[in-house]
Amino acid sequence: MRGFDQQSDAMFIYLSPESFVPKEQIRTKVDQALESLSPVFSKMYSHTGRPLIPPKRLLKAMLL
Repeated sequence: MRGFDQQSDAMFIYLSPESFVPKEQIRTKVDQALESLSPVFSKMYSHTGRPLIPPKRLLKAMLL
């Protein structure tokens, strides 16, 4: 390799997502989105057989 090798650390951000958007604001947005999808989730939820973990709870756990 020829020439001078410059490393630029300026392109990396070492901040948490909560420093950009407050945690409570994220939680309220997620709750609103999941509430609007509630009719779709109720169709997916099994009414017979072994009870499942509700899809709404699974998605919220993955997001938060």
